[in-house]
Amino acid sequence: LIELFDLLGRRIATLLSGEFGAGEYRIGVPSATPAGEYIIRMRAISQSRAAGDSGTITAKVVVP
Repeated sequence: LIELFDLLGRRIATLLSGEFGAGEYRIGVPSATPAGEYIIRMRAISQSRAAGDSGTITAKVVVP
């Protein structure tokens, strides 16, 4: 799950959802998204949930 938030914490869009294998992916933001700074959050859950291997990554991004 990859979501886009404004700097006040409001969810702007869900950019990607579902199950994907390891690798590199390109995603875009909706064309109506105004230029500015945003927070992107990616939540990952491992296939072996019993191992408790999940995590969240957040990063600041700039939409030109």
